[in-house]
Amino acid sequence: LHLRETRKVKNLTALPLEMVKKLPAFLNAPKAVLWDTHRQNLVYVLDVPGYPDMRAKIVVRLGDVEKRSKRQIHNWVVNGGIVSATDLSKPGTWEVVTGAV
Repeated sequence: LHLRETRKVKNLTALPLEMVKKLPAFLNAPKAVLWDTHRQNLVYVLDVPGYPDMRAKIVVRLGDVEKRSKRQIHNWVVNGGIVSATDLSKPGTWEVVTGAV
């Protein structure tokens, strides 16, 4: 699971386990939703309790096609982690769909 992979846990960029367990509730009330203009994904932005300058970033791929079976898979979480709020403010990378980073 990319949300809690060993590399991210060691680098302190993995989502806290409590956030992973409650992911549907967090996705239901994001701080912002961004459109990744390069990869064509939705990015849900969440506050990280106790870290005011950091954000949780959950990447959702829309209407993707599964490579092996060639069947369409609907929206699914493909990645996530902790990033600085300034990383989500780079011009030209993201379009704000709703909310604010």
